[in-house]
Amino acid sequence: GTWETKFSLKQIVTFSDGLEYMFMKARIPHVPYYNNEKVEMITLSFDGSGNSDNSVVIDFIKSKDTSDFVDLEDHPNWLLNSRVVADNTDVSIPKINIDFSKRLNLSAEK
Repeated sequence: GTWETKFSLKQIVTFSDGLEYMFMKARIPHVPYYNNEKVEMITLSFDGSGNSDNSVVIDFIKSKDTSDFVDLEDHPNWLLNSRVVADNTDVSIPKINIDFSKRLNLSAEK
């Protein structure tokens, strides 16, 4: 599958531990956004495989807590209350490597 909006730009981000990771950037026409005192969340569309008409969405959730732990109990409420707050939003997300659907790793590819 592929992202509904192609991520055509790249950005290298240096984390607090000094390691650099590749992020992908794109201007996306409509991005559902949710924000409360605990989390921020955006939802991006991902097209299914070429053999299927299925499409999925992927939620990127950022904790506002210093522990980075996110309790997903209220996730259905976040989805119901997500809104597109601006057209043509610039989005930068980490490039990830998927290892046989067992784990996700930030990509160190440059």
